[in-house]
Amino acid sequence: MSTRSTRSESKVESTVIEIDDLLSRSAGRPQIAAKVLQSFLSISRNCLEQLLESQEKNEVLFIEKNLHTLKGLFLEIGAKNAAERVRAIEQDFGKSKSLSDASTQEISSLLASAIAQVEIVSSDLAQRLSGAGSH
Repeated sequence: MSTRSTRSESKVESTVIEIDDLLSRSAGRPQIAAKVLQSFLSISRNCLEQLLESQEKNEVLFIEKNLHTLKGLFLEIGAKNAAERVRAIEQDFGKSKSLSDASTQEISSLLASAIAQVEIVSSDLAQRLSGAGSH
């Protein structure tokens, strides 16, 4: 049985947070990585809301800004494949100046998956922190 049998499974795979990458960009410090993840949670939700509002109003500059921000947020937590999907959507939007409902749905799915993964990674980081404090 293939692990990539459906499109939705592929989307979930694309939001995988690479914890080693996250830690390397956080100077190897789990405390910093945990703060990055918490920042992702608060900023990404707000950014998605702004993106959806901008789409409704067809505010091209705000759509571009929010797509770019979401791409950067995914990169910041080490979700490279999700960032690449948003980059592709961003490029398509740059050409057409139109953001489809399918694109916003895909971004919403990527974000929902990333949020679930942030909780798992945060738990892992908390264990690393508690283990570091006991030595």
